[in-house]
Amino acid sequence: MPITHHQPFQVSEYPLEFIRQVAERNISAIQERQAPLWPRLEARARAILQIPSAQGTKVRAMWKLADELLAPAEGNVGCRRGCSHCCHIAVGVFEHEAKVIATAAGRALAMPRGRTEFSDIVPSYTNPCPFLRDGECSIYDNRPMTCRTHLSLFQDDSLCRLREDKLVEGPYYDGTELRVLIGMVGDLRPGHAPKMADVREWFPAQHDEG
Repeated sequence: MPITHHQPFQVSEYPLEFIRQVAERNISAIQERQAPLWPRLEARARAILQIPSAQGTKVRAMWKLADELLAPAEGNVGCRRGCSHCCHIAVGVFEHEAKVIATAAGRALAMPRGRTEFSDIVPSYTNPCPFLRDGECSIYDNRPMTCRTHLSLFQDDSLCRLREDKLVEGPYYDGTELRVLIGMVGDLRPGHAPKMADVREWFPAQHDEG
């Protein structure tokens, strides 16, 4: 079952002990509500991977499964409509997800080299996701698994604001299992591995995107 996941995050006015207590209280509440869902959703995930459907169908099915599992997080995460700090950090997207997004958004899909590491993509408000429009996600229903599972366990966005002066450890929901599942939708034949790249590499910014 997912637990609190810590990543380098931004300094805030809150004491670290208070942040930890809030995060632990939130993840406990989320896990309690998720517990009855896990057996059914795990069985459904296995079925999705086994059915002879097109990759796009499986991608959408996994996205829907993730949304159902994470619905109980509402009220215990700092994420809100109009909060777009995380739209300015690295966003890893599998190729099979990118193809679904391209079709839904009517965008051409670039073919970047795959990567497994994103440290060279510096979080910056000058480098937004190409699908960010007026502070909101323009492909919200078709956003990748990375975005669906990126949930702050603090009470507001104060740890999410991008600052270059100081960093603290900030609490996140651990969506590793869901990201593994979406990866398994890809080509897993011997000698193959699902390609991943940053969303900006799959969809280079267009001139009219500012």
